[in-house]
Amino acid sequence: MIGRAPVSRAMQQDMEGRFISHHMLTQAFQDILRRQGEEVYSGRYIELRDNVTFDTPKGPKTREVIIRDTSGVIVIPIDDNGRMLFVLQYREPVGSSSLELPGGGILAGETPQDAAIRESAEEGGFAAIGEPRAEFLSYTAPYSSTDTNYYFTLRVSATAKQEQRLDESEIIDGRVITLSVDEAVRAIRDGEITHGPTIQGVLWYAVNHASEERDSLDRSAKDAHRGDGLVPYG
Repeated sequence: MIGRAPVSRAMQQDMEGRFISHHMLTQAFQDILRRQGEEVYSGRYIELRDNVTFDTPKGPKTREVIIRDTSGVIVIPIDDNGRMLFVLQYREPVGSSSLELPGGGILAGETPQDAAIRESAEEGGFAAIGEPRAEFLSYTAPYSSTDTNYYFTLRVSATAKQEQRLDESEIIDGRVITLSVDEAVRAIRDGEITHGPTIQGVLWYAVNHASEERDSLDRSAKDAHRGDGLVPYG
């Protein structure tokens, strides 16, 4: 099991419920913001409004705010060997491909968990084993935006793969890049992973789950070697 300690289904449902509640509240808050201030720009994904007034601990404050059409999910796929799976996505604004965890926007009518299942299959073609596990949420730029990412871990098959189903705006290499947790952390250090949400996901997983993942793999290897005439692992 992924995690520092066994997590009951009730605890997991509580976290999933918090994600859903937070997403609904964010959408409601965005609707309130859209009725305030002045529209500066409105595009496919974002809206910029100016002269929006907020109540703060120091009294009312007026400023600009960026409103995203939807928040998003980031999936941390872990295969049978404890390796993390990444995709290579071309990003037009920086003019290069970016090594990233799969993720994307939450569609109308979806819960964050629904989006995590869909995005992992669409972008990576990953064959899930079980359900995504809700982990944590992160505001991408709380100083100017309501945008939120919801992070999930997902156990996937190391061998089975589905066909990618990309939307028209995505340019993703068909290859799946697998890295151990240590390799992924080094890739961040060496500047090979520069995508902010991916850096958050990798480091969070390394801090919270990696040692338990290695212990689990060690136990599996030892069990596989016992009783078959081979020297036990370790």
